[in-house]
Amino acid sequence: MVNYAEIMDNLNTTQIIIYICFIVQVISFFTTSYFAYEIYKINKEFKNIYEQINEKDWKILKKLKGLIMEKLMIIMRGIPGSGKSTIAKLIQQGLPNSIVLSTDDLFMTPEGVYNFDPKKLGINHKQNQSKAIKACEEGKNIIIDNTNTKQSEVNEYVKIAQQYDYKISVVSVLEQQPIAYERNSHGVPEETHKRLHKQLINSINEEYQTKEELPNYL
Repeated sequence: MVNYAEIMDNLNTTQIIIYICFIVQVISFFTTSYFAYEIYKINKEFKNIYEQINEKDWKILKKLKGLIMEKLMIIMRGIPGSGKSTIAKLIQQGLPNSIVLSTDDLFMTPEGVYNFDPKKLGINHKQNQSKAIKACEEGKNIIIDNTNTKQSEVNEYVKIAQQYDYKISVVSVLEQQPIAYERNSHGVPEETHKRLHKQLINSINEEYQTKEELPNYL
């Protein structure tokens, strides 16, 4: 059986960012109005995507062209410091009429200081979901920039997207845990960081061992 955790830890954020920039440049030749940005979800050939990128490009573009004018919700997954938020911003730059929604933003003070309060975590998650509902009602393309290390957390947004007939794409940003820990800007304790990393890898492994892809996913 393929060890996805080992494969994922060998990928780095730089490769993902380079890949995103390349696709954004190429897709601009195919549409003059709206287009949607999709990143390959992890599958049985995940490692080979980066080794055989030229061979895959046109297949990805063909799929992207079919998303023109579709309402799209992109659900990010990744531990703190993985580069998830950076990639979310890059996607937003190439996705018209889009908004990034992050629960972390709700912990920011008026002075722009991050002040995490575990007592408010549940309330802030609900508030972020409410913002997603409002964005759906306005017909915006949505990027959910949360860690989403549990499948149950992803599913909350999947339900919202399905309710409003949105296409769904899940983007998992994977980085080696020690590297991501050094980069995390919110002061997440090391043990908590390790737990989140293990939680995410186990969730993805479980998903792809039981089914090829979730209902209504791209």
